[in-house]
Amino acid sequence: MSVSRLSACWMLFAVAAMGCGSSDRVAVYPVRGKVLFDGKPMAGGGAISFVPMAAQKGKTAGGTIAADGTFTMSTYAEGDGAMAGQFRVVITQSVWDEPVNEGDSDATPGAVAKPVETVPPNERIPPIYSDIQKSPLTVEVLPGDVNETEIKLERLQPVVNEQRGA
Repeated sequence: MSVSRLSACWMLFAVAAMGCGSSDRVAVYPVRGKVLFDGKPMAGGGAISFVPMAAQKGKTAGGTIAADGTFTMSTYAEGDGAMAGQFRVVITQSVWDEPVNEGDSDATPGAVAKPVETVPPNERIPPIYSDIQKSPLTVEVLPGDVNETEIKLERLQPVVNEQRGA
């Protein structure tokens, strides 16, 4: 390989390496916890994300909620944590499993396999917890060692407007 070709390869490598730096990354801190619904681990598992409540640099952290309600947050790599700050917590519960593909079977032509319900309606969390604008859940991530949090979800009571006589 000629010297000019070798120099061009090294320059290309140097430029590519500059784009791979961690200068655009914000420091993250380990976060793990448990999601409880009415005092028990949230049935079905699901997903959790921390959405910043104020404008700040960095990526939104997310995680998977296991069947026992535990989760570990990730931002850049599996389990690395979340950036410091105040966050709205958004939780999505897994209540259905995809249907099993039976392949070539004796099923009726044109029949569509239906999802399988895995969490009965009485064990489902209220939809407000999955609303990115209205979720009442918040958490603060602090710089330093592991942030441990327990997120308690409640069955919300409907609001009844009472009319009073004059």
